[in-house]
Amino acid sequence: MYISPVTGWYVNRAEFEKGKRFSGIVRIATPLFGKEGFAGIISLALDARHLAGYTDHIIPTQAAPVFQADVSTGNYAFMVDHRGFVISHPNDYHIEGLYPNGTPVPALTQASSAELTKKGEEVLNLNLLSFMDPNLPEVTKDAAAGKAGVKTYKFGGHTKFVAYAPIKFFTKDTPEPGGFGWIGMGIDVENFSELAVKTTKNIDKEAKAWTTTIILILTVSVVVLFLILALLAKGITRSIEAEIPKGSEGEGHFYDDEEEDK
Repeated sequence: MYISPVTGWYVNRAEFEKGKRFSGIVRIATPLFGKEGFAGIISLALDARHLAGYTDHIIPTQAAPVFQADVSTGNYAFMVDHRGFVISHPNDYHIEGLYPNGTPVPALTQASSAELTKKGEEVLNLNLLSFMDPNLPEVTKDAAAGKAGVKTYKFGGHTKFVAYAPIKFFTKDTPEPGGFGWIGMGIDVENFSELAVKTTKNIDKEAKAWTTTIILILTVSVVVLFLILALLAKGITRSIEAEIPKGSEGEGHFYDDEEEDK
């Protein structure tokens, strides 16, 4: 089975900001054989939006899906193929695509970054982004080795934690151990720290509230316990008094065994 790279017309930054979105396909093909041998090829086309559906609606810091992740927060998911090219990202101008003449838009490198960014052409291949942060190609290297993990890197003005895991779909063109590519989920470190501090404060607040509640419950429980003990003691005393006939205690001096021994 042959699996093509994601293929589609490139959407630059200006077009994206005006509302245009990347539209591409992944071609899947396999040969057919009959009694006489090779009979032809069957080919299917997968809309790339099906891949984007796995990433574009996810914010790693919350459970519920969203319509579109906000990249400015630094919290979003993305997908990278086995070559290191971004194939799904909330900012579509990072996705590899073709010029109108059919030639591919080049990926950013240290030498071309300033010129291409000025043109709004910001295709990302993580294997070429060591000039932004040395850990960026390291993530791709790990995923290509079939490893999942967590790393920290800087991108787009954000210091980020990224958790990544390989997509274990293997073909002749995407062999083991890396497979088709990998999924990354990144969060902004500063926002994460703020969230952690906020969560800690909420936990402390809840803990204090629970402590006060528990102390109140214990205090009330002790008071109720003493009341119950007093009622029981009073009830037992009344029962004993009811069992002893009046005057059966007799008259005279009562003394204990120790006095008798003397």
